[in-house]
Amino acid sequence: MTARRPVPLEIVRQALRSAVDRDGLRPVARAVGMTPTGLSKALDTSISPRASTQTKMRDWYVRHSRGIGPNTYSARIALEMMLEGIPEPQRSEGIAVMLQVVEKIYRSAGMQPPEWLRKLLESDS
Repeated sequence: MTARRPVPLEIVRQALRSAVDRDGLRPVARAVGMTPTGLSKALDTSISPRASTQTKMRDWYVRHSRGIGPNTYSARIALEMMLEGIPEPQRSEGIAVMLQVVEKIYRSAGMQPPEWLRKLLESDS
């Protein structure tokens, strides 16, 4: 079984910035469990927040990521989790097949594949 990798802090920061733009600093800080000033400082990429702050930010991300939608990182991790235990190169082949199926589903629904899917398809080719 592979170890779980935490979501990269910059992905969490991007999601938090989007939430702050949409909902405002105070409500988002409250949802994270931080003060508005603390969250504002944590979103500054020139500093590295304390481990406890990073945990709060990542916990918020996990709770709210469904409403945010996937990104290339979270989609890749989800695919890897579904195929956990399958050895390479079969796992890589399985991920490529799954990506192609998801693209086909979008296209058959008359929709353009989302950006995260296009990026993953490009990186797998």
